[in-house]
Amino acid sequence: MYIPKYFKVTNLDEIWDFIQHNSFGTIVTTGQGKPIATHLPLQLITEGDSYYITGHMAYGNP
Repeated sequence: MYIPKYFKVTNLDEIWDFIQHNSFGTIVTTGQGKPIATHLPLQLITEGDSYYITGHMAYGNP
């Protein structure tokens, strides 16, 4: 995804702080032709110089 320089955030402390305060993602699917937004809890993992965003979602038929 292209991010213009003006909007690009490269400060790792700022990114870490944002993720700590907004620790969820949104997955949008459809059901019977209507959009459904599901919040997915996420966490930021660091391993050496690498950073990973991880989460888990279970699926079940109602």
